[in-house]
Formats: sequence, structure tokens, C-alpha cells
Amino acid sequence: MENLFGLLKSELLYLREFSSMEKFRIEPEKYIDYSNNRRIKVKLNDNKPVTFLAVMWILILESDLILLMN
Repeated sequence: MENLFGLLKSELLYLREFSSMEKFRIEPEKYIDYSNNRRIKVKLNDNKPVTFLAVMWILILESDLILLMN
């Protein structure tokens, strides 16, 4: 979580000036959506976080199913 806030500050808030409080409120939401759904991350084997989590859940569910069948 701390890493997300650091990135938010350094990549979004420190680099921009906002013309209104409303625009200031909207931008972090847009950035978090971008970060979770479109940004490729090296630490996640060059996947987007949402893709990585989906694959991990499939693997977990498959392994649980195999355990139940044995």
C-alpha cells in the first residue's frame, strides 16, 4: 500500500497542477484504475495486476479441486 501512495504522489500529484478540487479528486481514481487494469508490471511477470490475480485464482482453485478429488 505504501508503494501505491508513493507512486501516486511521484507520478501524479507532484507533476501536475489541478484547476479545481473536483479534478484533484478524480485523478487518483483514474490513476488507480490505470495502475490495476492497464499498467504492465515486471514484478508480475510482465502482466497487469488484474490479469495476474485472475491467473493466480485459477491456479488456486485448480489445486484445491485436485486436493478434493484425492
